[in-house]
Amino acid sequence: MAELLPVNINEATVVARASAVTGVSATLPTPPAVGDLASWSQENYQLSVKAAAHLGFPITTLSGAIRQDLLIFGTSRWTDVDSGDGHVYRFGISLRVLVQVQSLEAELDLSLPTIAASVQLGRAQASAQLVVRGYNSSSLGKLLPPWQSFTVDSYSQYMSAISAIQQQIMDDDGSIVPQLLATTVAAPTLPSSSQSIGTVLALRGIADGSRLKSLLSSDDADPPEVQDSITQTYSDLGLGPDDEPSAQAQENARRDLGPLAQAHRWWTSG
Repeated sequence: MAELLPVNINEATVVARASAVTGVSATLPTPPAVGDLASWSQENYQLSVKAAAHLGFPITTLSGAIRQDLLIFGTSRWTDVDSGDGHVYRFGISLRVLVQVQSLEAELDLSLPTIAASVQLGRAQASAQLVVRGYNSSSLGKLLPPWQSFTVDSYSQYMSAISAIQQQIMDDDGSIVPQLLATTVAAPTLPSSSQSIGTVLALRGIADGSRLKSLLSSDDADPPEVQDSITQTYSDLGLGPDDEPSAQAQENARRDLGPLAQAHRWWTSG
C-alpha cells in the first residue's frame, strides 16, 4: 500500500496534480460530515523541505551546504474516505506545527526541546509555523501564540498556546469543516524537483502560446533534467518542437497549471 502523506492542499488540487504530473487515475473524493470524524491521533512527520513544499506546506528552500529539515507534529480528528480509485483520503480537522530547521551540523536531534536548545546555543536556526485546517471561526485569533524566536523559553510558551488552541478547535463541532489532511495518492505522484519544475515551465509556455523550440533555446538555459521534462510535457500534449499551441491547448495548459502552480509556489519564491 502506498504511504499516507500529510498534505496542505485541497482534494481537487491533489487529484488534478496526480493526473497532470504522472497520469495517475484519481477520483475526486466527497468530504465527510463532521459526525463521521471518529478517529483521533497525534501526528509526527519528518520530511525533506522539497517534499514538504510539493505537498503544499508553506516553507522556503535554501541552497548550499546548510542542512534543512522539516518536523511536523500535531493533533488531528479524522476519518478515511475511499473514492473508489484505490487510494485513501483522510479528511478532518488538524492542528499542525511546522518547525523548519537549518543547521551546518551533519546530524541534529530533531526533537523539539533539542532544536530549541540548539537555536539558543547558536548551533542552528529554526522557524515555527502553526497550521490549522478544517476550523472556521474567528475565535481562534486571540489564542494564536505571539511572534518570537524559537528558543527554550519560547518553546514552553508555544506549547501552552498550542494546547489552548487544540482544546478550542477539537470541542467546537459547529465550526469544523473537514479538510483533506493526508492521502496515499500523493506518494506515487511525488516527482523529483526537476521533473516538477519542467512540467510547470512547459505548461506555462503552452499557456502563453510558446513553441517548444523557443522555450528550450532561451538565454536562461535550464538543467538537462528540466529540459527533458519540458520536452516530455509538450510531447504528451501532441506538440512538436515547431508546433504553435492551439487555443484549446493553451486553455488545457492553463487549467492544469492552476493546481500545479498552487502546489509548487515555492519555485518562484525568493
